[in-house]
Amino acid sequence: MSELKYFVTYSQSLDCFVKVKKIEKGEIDAIFAILDQKLADSNYSIEEFTEFICKSLIHDYSALVKDNGKSNLLYESLYGCVVEVYPILTIESACMHFNYLAEENSPRIKDLLSKDNESSNYKMADLVRIKAEIQKNLIGQENAVEKMFNMFKLVNSGFESFGSAFFIGPTGVGKTHIAQLIAKHYMGGEDKILKINCSEYAGPHEYAKLIGSPPGYVGSNEPGILATRAEESSKWIILFDEIEKADTKLHNLLLGFLDDGQITDNKGNVLDFTNSIFLFTSNVGIHDNVGIKTLGFENKVSTYESTKEKVMDAFKQEFSPEFINRIDEIIFFNQLTRKDAEAITKLNLRDLPIKITKKLVSHVVDNAYSPEYGARNIKRYIKQNVTLKLADKILNGSEAKKFNPKFQSGELHVEEI
Repeated sequence: MSELKYFVTYSQSLDCFVKVKKIEKGEIDAIFAILDQKLADSNYSIEEFTEFICKSLIHDYSALVKDNGKSNLLYESLYGCVVEVYPILTIESACMHFNYLAEENSPRIKDLLSKDNESSNYKMADLVRIKAEIQKNLIGQENAVEKMFNMFKLVNSGFESFGSAFFIGPTGVGKTHIAQLIAKHYMGGEDKILKINCSEYAGPHEYAKLIGSPPGYVGSNEPGILATRAEESSKWIILFDEIEKADTKLHNLLLGFLDDGQITDNKGNVLDFTNSIFLFTSNVGIHDNVGIKTLGFENKVSTYESTKEKVMDAFKQEFSPEFINRIDEIIFFNQLTRKDAEAITKLNLRDLPIKITKKLVSHVVDNAYSPEYGARNIKRYIKQNVTLKLADKILNGSEAKKFNPKFQSGELHVEEI
């Protein structure tokens, strides 16, 4: 069999397989050279960018346009297929290439782009690929991904040894999920995350679970959670989930941690986490300010977007200035829209042997999504109402590779294709 000249990927929105051309590094450089010229034109649009990428890299591009017609949906779908194969070809990467080109004679820029820093694991191309992977799997939170990407650049260029961020937003919008994605794609594995459920640290002495109990107390001979992890590595995603539920003694304990990435345990050992990223999540102020009717001509219900300032005020009341000032980034997460929920549903269905139809997606969203709880219930609903039905078919002897969703009186059924 002769070597194929293209990769095959599947577009859910077009419901077809798409062939992406195989190209060499020199050809990628040539594409960037053309884009550098195009981006110099202030009138150059994102639509023109995606069309150029698609024309350059999609096999049978003309036939796909003929079958589907020219549209932004077509270009976005095909562009998504290209980026899945070549994450380096994102619009962000093209812009960075253009921006750095203007300073290509700067020794510092050359150093950042090409030199392996002693404290760094990644070059720019690696970080762009990681960003693309995170963004592909986190819907509706482009600003959060961009800010974390900037943190990665500072750490990997040697300007910072570690980073910290505080995620604020309603439940079910991806605050914990982005931490999991960073662990998987940036730290190298899903097991590289240490999640601290702060509701378990509400008592004034609970912080001892992290560093060990003081001498003379029960459990003083046992190492704390952080000591155990520090022995394995200095590189973790440490997630303090719902930090507002922890006692202030835990907040105070973390002050030194956030200063230099190190903390002293109950035995006087200095625990090194200087290559880690510290993440905090909170929905403080959300429930008090969102969903309340506001006075006015239209008697509107206040939304998360309209009350961010009040949420920030509540945040400042909850946490001390000393704690807040040690956080590198405070990131507001967007409230998810129905369109976001549909995209999340498709992500959760993509690995199942079922045809993803508009009716199936709408059915899941109608039953599992709400503005109040975001997308938290989507994964659970799919498991209970789609995956289990597929499991029944398989366990009853079906050898079908894929199934069709069918609806009878509003109830979902699955049938062999």
